[in-house]
Amino acid sequence: MHSVRSMFSTPIPNRGSASVYFTRRCRSFMALCTSLAVVSSCAQASGGGADAGGDATVADAALPDATPDATSCVPSSELCNGRDDDCDGDIDEGYSGTGEPCDSDDSDECSDDITVCSGDGQSTICMDQGPALPELCNGMDDDCSAATPDGSDEPFLGDSCDGADSDLCHEGILGCVDGAMDCSDISDSTLELCNGVDDDCDITSADGSEDILNGVACDGADSDLCEEGMTECVAGSIACSDISGDTLELCSGQDEDCDGSVDEGFARDTNPLCSSAPLLGTISGDIGPGVLMASGGQEAWYRVTITENSFTTSSYLSATIDLDSPANVDYDLFVYCESCVGGLASSSINPAGMLDRVGIRRNDGPGDEGFDILIEVRFSSASMCADWNLTVTADTAVAIETCPF
Repeated sequence: MHSVRSMFSTPIPNRGSASVYFTRRCRSFMALCTSLAVVSSCAQASGGGADAGGDATVADAALPDATPDATSCVPSSELCNGRDDDCDGDIDEGYSGTGEPCDSDDSDECSDDITVCSGDGQSTICMDQGPALPELCNGMDDDCSAATPDGSDEPFLGDSCDGADSDLCHEGILGCVDGAMDCSDISDSTLELCNGVDDDCDITSADGSEDILNGVACDGADSDLCEEGMTECVAGSIACSDISGDTLELCSGQDEDCDGSVDEGFARDTNPLCSSAPLLGTISGDIGPGVLMASGGQEAWYRVTITENSFTTSSYLSATIDLDSPANVDYDLFVYCESCVGGLASSSINPAGMLDRVGIRRNDGPGDEGFDILIEVRFSSASMCADWNLTVTADTAVAIETCPF
């Protein structure tokens, strides 16, 4: 026979939730109370008189007998039904465990159910008190089975998952680690490239939004190298928005075509032939003034004719040739008498930015002393592209004769 006290003297089994345990124990207590109520009904049906214990003032129908009257019980075989069938003062003897915790035929191994009498009273059975206790991921043995891994009943265990990266791609599996659900995804962030594919598994991010080639300065399909547009992701490919025309290199000292070189394509050291020198003009060497001018950005040859126009007053024929080179550009001046070969009259090779000047003189004689000179503008050096300016001034003061007759 088991008393009500024995129901709560059993140690609480290990489980995930204490509240579940006590709820089920209360249910067990209610089941035992139901069995005791049957005993009370039996006593009332017997119609016995006063108890042997002397409670004659209390009707049997009011309370169950503490000690049943000898005349109120008809002995029979003891069954498991919560009654003293054999009238020996004990209830359900021979049927041990009634009211004790047990484990029913569920998936856990916890003693969270209650032992009760079978329906025919011939044995005891374990009455299920609720659903099986699932093995959660909490570091506790919820289902009371040491063989069951922690978290094995978690509903999302083994599902794909996304780790702590910037993408939303499920590259790991959910598992139970140290009593907590953990995603095995330790991969790096998958960037959203410009390829028409949802690389980062996020439909809200634009294609190519994380591509390092997207959104940078770029040069379009033209002949220059100037970055006049920005890259953008168009139909899964990086494209440049530069639709400008060709930016051509000028002779300006600037890198117009953005290729890292200044004034390339403008040759200055062109080595023209003296024999092909064009006639710049004719000036009077004795009754000036007269001025001839030329300019250019490359080497050049010119022929100038100096005439004698006064046969009575002049003592010599002369001209002054000036070559003006801008800063950072150096051209030198060479002047020849009559011929390109062996007739160098004078030269000037001042540095860049300085004026080169040559004076030409032929002393007057008894006849016509007119003659030709050949002027060479020769390239020396330059850090930029700029034009030189040549001036030939007639009938100037020249100290010494440079082109004798």
